[in-house]
Amino acid sequence: DLSWANVGRHPLGAEHVGHSKATTLAAKLQLSYPHAEIRGFDLCYEEFLSKEAQLLAEADLIVCATADWEMESLLNLQRVCGEIISPILYTWTEPHACAGHAVLLPSASPCLQCGMTLQGEAREAITKWRRDTETRSEPACGAVFQPYGPIELQGTISMAASLVLDSLLGKIQQPIHRVWASPHALLVEAGGDWSDTWRNGHLEREKGGILEDLAWEKDSLCQV
Repeated sequence: DLSWANVGRHPLGAEHVGHSKATTLAAKLQLSYPHAEIRGFDLCYEEFLSKEAQLLAEADLIVCATADWEMESLLNLQRVCGEIISPILYTWTEPHACAGHAVLLPSASPCLQCGMTLQGEAREAITKWRRDTETRSEPACGAVFQPYGPIELQGTISMAASLVLDSLLGKIQQPIHRVWASPHALLVEAGGDWSDTWRNGHLEREKGGILEDLAWEKDSLCQV
């Protein structure tokens, strides 16, 4: 459900606090685009599989933006085992939305795990952070959060959306890893820096504000 903490960086506004994000956003989009059929499901992934498996079977593309490694791992395993044949696009941000990733996997190999650690972190991170800068605490309540909003998110959203369109229009049919790196000033202000693997002799990456297409390679020792 939408909470007050979500309002600053969610398409739904304060009038929808307490309502299901999925079904409420679907209803809002349906009003805006009446020529389309848009459905929302207030279900966890396991429930969705048991009730709506046919939708996954018929999908032209699955976009996974959950930031839930357990769920992403299950989806990846289903793809590798042949239970799902649709191409899958996974997308996520690094801390403070200072970098973003979108990985399009048209086939079962390479799989998502090929480029990830067992803890669900990208092996080739773009940014690095001191332990005390990744999150902040709200006074008195003990809640932790990352202070960024829709402006910082736009780079990742645009990148992922462009890759969705490239896939649906048949422009890309091979595994690809598209990344967005924010302007370096934004990264420094948030308390981070570029990772050594991202710099790695690429002077053109120092200023940031760039988008790159990288390879997503098969790992012969992949656990999946």
